Amino acid sequence: MGALACGLGFETLSVQLGARNLVASGCRNGETATLALTAPAAVLMVPGVYALETLVFFDRGEILEGLSVW
Repeated sequence: MGALACGLGFETLSVQLGARNLVASGCRNGETATLALTAPAAVLMVPGVYALETLVFFDRGEILEGLSVW
């Protein structure tokens, strides 16, 4: 996760997965942003960065791209 955070330009990055939700917080240039999403349980069974990438695509409405991550 540290390599992903550095690659995206974040000083800190935190991701928490729940039974049906995801909460991600990041700090870049002294500003903090938080993203909270409710997702189907099948998406949250995908490990690590793949789950985060899938949810980002889904949030953008790019469903086919999100499914291709798996």
